[in-house]
Amino acid sequence: MNRPDLVSVPPDILPNDHGGEDVRRWVRGINEWTLWLTASGLSPTTIATRRYQISRLAEAHLRRSPWRLSTNDLAGWLGSHDWDPATLSTYSSALRQFYDWARIAHH
Repeated sequence: MNRPDLVSVPPDILPNDHGGEDVRRWVRGINEWTLWLTASGLSPTTIATRRYQISRLAEAHLRRSPWRLSTNDLAGWLGSHDWDPATLSTYSSALRQFYDWARIAHH
């Protein structure tokens, strides 16, 4: 089984940069979740798609820890896009899976 590429901290985010620790939390969370998805036996394509979806959420909230976003934050982010119902459903599913995993992993 091929392991999808893991997320890395963008080189322009320096340790002293405001929000740098939150960026690292996103990176760690997405990488750990990716490993869990891989261990669950999902296909590399499915994993890449889900990781991409959560990465888009991360890009919109780089200055906030993923563990500090509220359900209102998540609903607001989902609602800020003009997605068709099927796309909205897949993004909603990815968010539920990511935060269900985070709860189990004690984040």
